[in-house]
Amino acid sequence: MVGATVQSDLLSIILRFRKFRYVLGADVSKMYRQMLIDPAFTPLQRIFWRKSPQDPLRVLELSTVTYGTAAAPFLATQALLQLARDERHRFPLAAMIVERNFYIDDALFGSDDYVEACELRDQLIGLLKSGGMHLHKWSSNDNSLLDPFPNEGRERCVSLGDSGINDIIKTLGLMWNPSTDEFLFRSQSPEKIKGPTKRQVLSEIAKIFDPLGLISPVVVVAKILMQNLWICKLKWDDPLDDGLLYQWESFLTSLPSCEQIRIPRQVISSEAIHYELHGFADASQKAYGACVYVRSIFPDGRASLRLVSAKSKIAPITPVTIPRKELLAARLLTRLNSKVEEALEMNFTSTILWSDSQVVLAWLRKPLDSLQVFVRHRVAEITSHKHIVWKYVRTDQNPADSVSRGQAAKELAENDLWWNGPHFLRTVDYQEEEPITLTDVEIPELRVQLAALPVMNYEEFPLLTKYSSFRKTQRILAYLLRFTSNTRKKKEDRLLSAYLTLPELRTALHCIVRAVQHQEFSKEIDCIRSGEFNHRLNNLKPFLHNDLLRVGGRLRHSDLPFEVKHQLILPDKSPIVCGLIADIHRENLHTGCSSVQYLLRQQFWLINARSTIRKVLRGCVTCFRMKPTTIDQQMGDLPSYRVTSAPAFERVGLDFAGPIYVKQPGRKATSIKGYICGHEGHASGSSGRFVSRFIPGHISVLRIPARLSEGSVQRQRNKFHRCKISFAGSVSTLQGGSHPEQDLRVLSSEAD
Repeated sequence: MVGATVQSDLLSIILRFRKFRYVLGADVSKMYRQMLIDPAFTPLQRIFWRKSPQDPLRVLELSTVTYGTAAAPFLATQALLQLARDERHRFPLAAMIVERNFYIDDALFGSDDYVEACELRDQLIGLLKSGGMHLHKWSSNDNSLLDPFPNEGRERCVSLGDSGINDIIKTLGLMWNPSTDEFLFRSQSPEKIKGPTKRQVLSEIAKIFDPLGLISPVVVVAKILMQNLWICKLKWDDPLDDGLLYQWESFLTSLPSCEQIRIPRQVISSEAIHYELHGFADASQKAYGACVYVRSIFPDGRASLRLVSAKSKIAPITPVTIPRKELLAARLLTRLNSKVEEALEMNFTSTILWSDSQVVLAWLRKPLDSLQVFVRHRVAEITSHKHIVWKYVRTDQNPADSVSRGQAAKELAENDLWWNGPHFLRTVDYQEEEPITLTDVEIPELRVQLAALPVMNYEEFPLLTKYSSFRKTQRILAYLLRFTSNTRKKKEDRLLSAYLTLPELRTALHCIVRAVQHQEFSKEIDCIRSGEFNHRLNNLKPFLHNDLLRVGGRLRHSDLPFEVKHQLILPDKSPIVCGLIADIHRENLHTGCSSVQYLLRQQFWLINARSTIRKVLRGCVTCFRMKPTTIDQQMGDLPSYRVTSAPAFERVGLDFAGPIYVKQPGRKATSIKGYICGHEGHASGSSGRFVSRFIPGHISVLRIPARLSEGSVQRQRNKFHRCKISFAGSVSTLQGGSHPEQDLRVLSSEAD
């Protein structure tokens, strides 16, 4: 068995190594030989041994961890961790270093405080000494931290030939100059081989070691070349064709320029007051990548960015759209950012990730259920990190563009955008560019939203229109619902009564109303669900309750029953609604329109109620039979003086109104009867109506005093000289005077 990995990964250790101001490195001397094996298992490590072929074979039993066995790394590192747990009470700081900053037998640790760095160094020495282990090959960016060690105990700095790189220490595969505290890269360019093969090319590319991804734009060019080798299906020892050979030679020519690159080790400035984490993602046809920066804000208003780590991947051979590649880059950035946050263990003020793909940013704002499977799974992983904010950056200000497209080493060494980030982030207050809001039509990979609405088709449910009686339809549907309910229940729980219950009838009623509403008000229901304005029912303030459309109204605070306050809305042209009106009309003994409307309003709100009810009631046969048409008396012909032309007021009609009671003047005011006398011209072309004053008199019901009539006619003649004839509205009244000589017919026929 190989055993589990019990130490931090290489990338996390190197990232923490870039965090501190004072750093140290050391190595455990002969680490495997310091770990004893349980005697019960040493027989499994027996070997044959002899110094020369002439000597007899000896059987040796190894008592320590043996280099080369599969379980050796696990046994050694687990023993080191157990030592840290056992001695934690004596060396707490050193125990933390062993648990977090050891990679096999190499230690990289540090601190921002010089005194604490010395304490870490001394505790680590004491902890390992208690386990019988010795540290050597010490190195540091501050020589005073190495004063306790002789020259033999320090890491020896080397120079790399003619490359001009001096005083170099190799730390976990990285080239580090402690005096300048910088990382460097050395290109081991092979001699140009005539006709290089696939095996030789891949071997040389594998020698490039860049765990932090600091020269990812250069490495991605080599990765693209590797992919092209596989696409061409070359065998291991087949030489490269002309096109691939040109790519390989161009890459080899530019690779020595990597030696010009100098990268500061420390990315966290101890003088800053705030720290932010900024990441960038980008994709192209060939590759996609991501890079992460630490943004330090200083008290004087300055801000600086330092490249922490980067990562690149080659695009799949199978065709993938650019938006999908941009999404893959965003996911890669999210993972890299999480790794950096976990390794640095700092409280960043904010974490902002940037992308130049507006489609990806639109995807991240969409609900997961609106995205297709490929996009949904990756968006779910990206958006699971709630503290991260995604923003838009232009392509020319996106440093990850260099990773996705690749770059020659000489160009990368002079690429200020790559090493120091975009210019707009180098000031404390920066202006970000808002992306264009894309519509759903412009966003690809969206799922087609199918709205499953309970819309019923009458052709599919003939029961609703089969019977003219609403109550009969309601009862039949209630029995059907009971049957379907009983089929889902156990035998002992089924309802088998001979009669329908009120809840069953109410449920059937709601089912019918729901079917009618979804048939007639489908658009209105969609508007209510989406919160849009609806012109047809807006004055009713409708709302949905249990998928039924009800009136909102203004009676919400009333103590009336809910069904009365919020009636069910019904359309005016549905045959089912007409059947309901007819049933209510018959159930209430063929009551009239107003009564039917009142009874209907107890539970329903019918659109255009009055006209719809009248239409239904006009078709009631019973009401038609019980209300026969009456014969109206025909009016007689008009007299000749009403239809013959004459001068104005030549023929005047006389009529009375009353009686009315009028107080008589005098000391003893008594009320007497008075009458209003009116005159109206009868001839064609005349107009005008005159009212005389009240005149006292004692008359009977059918007799009029002569003084009243005579005086009225006389005044009429005095006023209009052409008035010759006056007619009374009631001739019998005029003939009933107390004195025949004063009959008004005589008065009215006298000549002027």
